[in-house]
Amino acid sequence: MDKSEKIILFILLGSVAACLIVAVLTGAIMYISSKIVLSEPTAIAKTSEPTVAVCEVTPKMTKVSVNVDNELMTMATETQHFLQITVIPTADLNVLAGKFYGKINIPTRLDTPPQQFAIGDKMNFYKLNDANENVLTNATLRYTTDNAYFWAEDNLILDKRELKNLMDTFSNEIYPINQEFFGKEWLPGVDNDPHLYILYAGGLGSGVAGHVVTTDTVLPIAHEYSNAKEMFTINSDVQTLSDPYTLSTMAHELQHLIHGYHDPNEELWLNEGFSELATLLNGYDAGGFDVVFSYDPDMQLNDWSDDADLSNSNYGASFLYTTYLLDRFGEEVTRAVVADPMNGFASVDNVFNSNDIRDPLTEKIVTADDFFTDWTITNFLQDSGILDGRYHYSNYISAPKVDVTETFYECTGVPQIRTVHQYGTDYFQISCGGKIQLQFSGDATVGVLPDSAQNDGFMMWSNRADTSDMMMTREFDFTNLSGKIDFTFDTWYELETDFDYVYLLASVDDRNWKILKTPSCTSLNPSGNSYGCGYNAVTSGWQTERVDLSSYAGKKVALRFEYITDGAISGEGFAIDNLKIPKIGYAEGFEESNGGWTVDGFVRIQNIIPQTFLVSLINEGSMTPIQKFHVAPGEELNLEIDTTCFTQDPVLVVSASSRYTRQIATYTLKMKSN
Repeated sequence: MDKSEKIILFILLGSVAACLIVAVLTGAIMYISSKIVLSEPTAIAKTSEPTVAVCEVTPKMTKVSVNVDNELMTMATETQHFLQITVIPTADLNVLAGKFYGKINIPTRLDTPPQQFAIGDKMNFYKLNDANENVLTNATLRYTTDNAYFWAEDNLILDKRELKNLMDTFSNEIYPINQEFFGKEWLPGVDNDPHLYILYAGGLGSGVAGHVVTTDTVLPIAHEYSNAKEMFTINSDVQTLSDPYTLSTMAHELQHLIHGYHDPNEELWLNEGFSELATLLNGYDAGGFDVVFSYDPDMQLNDWSDDADLSNSNYGASFLYTTYLLDRFGEEVTRAVVADPMNGFASVDNVFNSNDIRDPLTEKIVTADDFFTDWTITNFLQDSGILDGRYHYSNYISAPKVDVTETFYECTGVPQIRTVHQYGTDYFQISCGGKIQLQFSGDATVGVLPDSAQNDGFMMWSNRADTSDMMMTREFDFTNLSGKIDFTFDTWYELETDFDYVYLLASVDDRNWKILKTPSCTSLNPSGNSYGCGYNAVTSGWQTERVDLSSYAGKKVALRFEYITDGAISGEGFAIDNLKIPKIGYAEGFEESNGGWTVDGFVRIQNIIPQTFLVSLINEGSMTPIQKFHVAPGEELNLEIDTTCFTQDPVLVVSASSRYTRQIATYTLKMKSN
């Protein structure tokens, strides 16, 4: 979806409402307009000596080669390597307009002096609704500050005092706080105007609080629905001027504007996390998303759902993750992750490495997986008294604790098969008592794509990313041909409906490209993102496409598959295999190589990568209260646990940790008490 949006959360369960009421009464949830005073990063404390005898956990890691197909693991490792080294190019709407529309040398911004506005002036804006439609609306300038214009739809009646309070707070407090922490938005920007434009409009959809539309950062010559402003929209149907949540939403959307300028193709989960962190930095409540996440933490952190109900948890998880990053490593490191040109976990790894961030307990450089593991433990414990004090939120004391996924009261040795999302987490409380033999093992491999994309070998895959432009190109020589030329290929795809498209293009001069019509392409274009007949939405499985290339007989022609995504949700992508042009005897299944195709973002894969797990054991009352294990493919973790002298039941924490997939991992637990 071509927008970064903040959604409205409705918590209907009575128990949740009761919890929130209690929290407000006790001061646990700080729904305030004063700004947060940041705590220092977690201090390193000395571990106190135990005063009573404690029990040790004796871990043993063993290889379980019987469950691992060496040939399969080789293929999985090779695919993972290809994914790791592939660089995904950022989409440039000005370049794309030149390629598809022949609009050369489009200016990145206006060079004329900005228009001076006065209260009461009128302007037309496009607003994007939840039906993926761009609707033209009329708005009137209602308030101005040195850094912002507030426009409201003509039909809206506003309380002037409420509007003044809102805009003065935004301009004098939120705007400088966000700029100081996250950086500045594009100034003077596409319109050569240093003012930020805020549109207050209805009809966006009942679940939308506000949004930033990334296409507004180019001139209309590059995108027909661009407002050509640094701006965001607030939903007047659900956000009143006097509601503190409106200011929270404004802080959230401003971060998106800033982040979009510095790192336009950042992964959505991390971008949204920083926008939620912006609300905390400005002293506003997170909106309850973290509470929703705490009820079921088995949700993939580095993914984002297009289902509004599920995305509530996405917001909560991402918010807690970025907040813990700030708590643990401070402002400088957090700012570095915001500004880093890499994306997602790769960005976190890059910042930790380049800043030599080391774990004081191991003296090793912290990895993104190490940090994620500590985050999962923190979400359960929230106790600053354990080890060096890292397992708590210092800047967000009202963070909810996650629920236990399952409690085992009997440990009979019967295998317990469970599943967990990649970078989701299961928490098992072990209440069997006595001495326990615990065994953990998981699947050695996992698919990159869903089962419906499975084929019998290698394929070419577009990758998945936001605000990106992936392509694969190859030249064919038809100079000695005449008559009918058929091009067939098998394809599977899952693309964000109405926003992300894949095109088959042809060029005879490597400069001018023509979009070719394919049997399954669509010309529908409600969002304005499509450049022509392109693949969109989802296939039910692999399908064969046949395209007539007869018009290129007697010529050399370059063919290209190009996948262009917008600035938010992305699907699983586009896969292609078994390309054939019988007329020249061409057949390519990518079994040996790229087959002469030049790739930029596309990658040759098999639908398999190694499956790894992050496992922790929490033993309060032990000399080693936290034990953490990276379980590699084919490894089995065996733990001997004597629970008789623990102060609380041990808790096993399990996360799957394969970065390049959204597929669920399967694992097995065996627990036997003696």
